[in-house]
Amino acid sequence: IQKLRGLIYELAARGKLTVPDSGTPASSVQLGEVAEFVMGQAPPGSECNTNGVGTIFVKTGEFGEEFPVVREWTTKPLKFAKRGDVLICVVGATVGKLNMAIDCAIGRSVAAIRPCNTLDSRYLYVALVPFTLRLRSQSRGSAQGVIGKSELGQVEIRHPSLAEQHRIVAKVDELMALCDRLKAQLTITHTETRRFVEAVLHEALAPAV
Repeated sequence: IQKLRGLIYELAARGKLTVPDSGTPASSVQLGEVAEFVMGQAPPGSECNTNGVGTIFVKTGEFGEEFPVVREWTTKPLKFAKRGDVLICVVGATVGKLNMAIDCAIGRSVAAIRPCNTLDSRYLYVALVPFTLRLRSQSRGSAQGVIGKSELGQVEIRHPSLAEQHRIVAKVDELMALCDRLKAQLTITHTETRRFVEAVLHEALAPAV
């Protein structure tokens, strides 16, 4: 299922999931041409809390499936992400991991990618997944991966019209929902198989009456 998800993102980023616009063809651009970057900075530890005081503070440990998990705040925020940005882990074992942003302060292990008005943030997320999957695969086993601002700026993505971006995102959402259902079905099948095997073993090993 995980490989299937990766293939879907790869095809989406290459414009192979939907019919491209018949007018102006999509261009290939470097990320630095269509986005700004906010590199995180850690506030003093004494200014952080788990009591809900101040600004939500996100580090790599707060990255969830799609959005960060809120569990820490800071009274001295230094660098900010906002809803509509894409967050990326830039340091450590989780380097390359992505989340959609919320309004928050970000630590030094996180960068916020802020798309221009011709780039949908959900499409940006989709377009970045193949790059981050390759990055995470290459850094597997490495103690400390790092992505710099310059490296982020040089990442190439396909830049179609907003209408096509929206179609791609909708198609990806549709296919991911299918993957979720397939995963659930496989889990049910696996559970039923295991129960059947356990019942057979129990029957085989039960003392004869």
